[in-house]
Amino acid sequence: MAHHLIFISGAITKGRAIDVVFRELGIEDHIGGCTPMPLNDADSPCGESGMLFAWVTKVGDQIFVNKDKQTWMKSAAGYWVGVWNDNYPTEAELRRAYMQPGIWIPGFCKEQTWKLPTPESLNPQMALDDDGSWKYVPMREYAWYTEEIQRRRAEMEEVNEDGKVFYRYTVNPLLDIALLIRALRINYRMLPEVAHMCAMFTRDDVNAAYTKMLGLGD
Repeated sequence: MAHHLIFISGAITKGRAIDVVFRELGIEDHIGGCTPMPLNDADSPCGESGMLFAWVTKVGDQIFVNKDKQTWMKSAAGYWVGVWNDNYPTEAELRRAYMQPGIWIPGFCKEQTWKLPTPESLNPQMALDDDGSWKYVPMREYAWYTEEIQRRRAEMEEVNEDGKVFYRYTVNPLLDIALLIRALRINYRMLPEVAHMCAMFTRDDVNAAYTKMLGLGD
């Protein structure tokens, strides 16, 4: 299997530092461990010169553009993402060096199992309250995740069927898949374009993930 590739045209990079460009494009979580390679317009996926970025995960990984054997997609932010048609990225290849605790979710991307953090599994930090007592609070970098899940829990519907009470949440494909991918990016170098090109999710996969994320599972 092979890690995905990212191409950024020279019109965007403009000779600037890689970390500055990545942050501007919203892919700063991909900075670590990347190998940059300049490409001329004839060798790029879009006919423009620029920089190709690769993440070498094993000996023999190939770092070049081959439009006959790869699929390339332009993101809304302007960068291009490529995957090998017969060699999609695996969970192991996309893992970060240090992963946050989470729940292993089976089924994504051809039945692979992925480690999905939940607000409860993320390691909280200790903070001093106004009354002098100590309490657990989410780490600042993950506070957004706790807030998003709390909002969705508030939207859950209480259902009473045959005397049994349970909660139901209706997944919004537009918003909730975006949050699912963002949650996966805590532990993986994942992008929406990669999830799309690799046909990563089915409806049942997303519903099963949200069951865990919202704390509705066993």
